[in-house]
Amino acid sequence: VARVLGVARDVIVYLRRDKCLWLVKPEDRAGNYPYRDQIDARFDRVLDVMSRTVRPHRVTIISHSQGTVIAARALQRLTPDPSYAKNMLFITMGSPIWHLYAQYFPQNYPVSTFAHIPDLKWHNIYRPDDFVGKDIVFPDGVDGHNHRVGKGGHSHYFSDIEVWQVFWGKTGFRMFTNPES
Repeated sequence: VARVLGVARDVIVYLRRDKCLWLVKPEDRAGNYPYRDQIDARFDRVLDVMSRTVRPHRVTIISHSQGTVIAARALQRLTPDPSYAKNMLFITMGSPIWHLYAQYFPQNYPVSTFAHIPDLKWHNIYRPDDFVGKDIVFPDGVDGHNHRVGKGGHSHYFSDIEVWQVFWGKTGFRMFTNPES
């Protein structure tokens, strides 16, 4: 019960509105989610600083649960810089983005296209007994793959050896790669 309530709390905080919708002009409603806007802005700042200071030849984003929604929204906003957006790797685990957000909040979370990111590869790792994360129907233009791993519920993806076998064997994820390779 505590896990379910914790997940519900995360979703509610991300969706929470501090202003009444009917008191906000239609053109101002996009900014009517102050916590979500703060979270999104922080993600964008980190990606921007990293791309300008580290200047990576590729970026790998690994996220879990609510973080997959935040990261996917950031990728939809991204104006790709070819120096790091080429061959971008997006790995999600326990993601509610398709079966929860895209199904019940399609106007706020359109999982439509990521085609503006050249060569994006999206790998989704999920468990059959995960009550939050399921498989994803990937948008057009995305090289997407679902990877089902064994039981374990919604937590401990990062410490699961089967998940790491998917990381190393199926996603193309490499730590500290040589930019020349």
